[in-house]
Amino acid sequence: MGGFILNMDMQKKIPFKAGMMFESQENPQFNCMIDFVLFQYDDDNKIIDYVQIIDWSNTNKEEFDKFCNTHCKGKESTFPYAFWGECNVKSFKSRLKKYNLKFIGMNDKETVVYKNDEFEYCEGFKR
Repeated sequence: MGGFILNMDMQKKIPFKAGMMFESQENPQFNCMIDFVLFQYDDDNKIIDYVQIIDWSNTNKEEFDKFCNTHCKGKESTFPYAFWGECNVKSFKSRLKKYNLKFIGMNDKETVVYKNDEFEYCEGFKR
């Protein structure tokens, strides 16, 4: 995923949006989709490092279960392999790079922008 989505109304960079889907040919067990995002901005329209949330979930349960059955035998947990998670922009970009996940498009589910002003951008799936 190269670059940012530019919100023209507020001139803010929105690095990820709810509904973005990512896949990997080499690591299909870690294919994922973003469920929710929250970014807060400082006076210069830059994302505040400690106020950013990206919620994601894996989209390939069958491959994930197969992977965990092989790598997590005898354990009660799949740690360090999570089926869903919450992280910041830097951590999510690291996940994309680590598992060679590429942006493949947007999910069909309807999203709702809960807040979009000069200090905050918040979006998730409509319930």
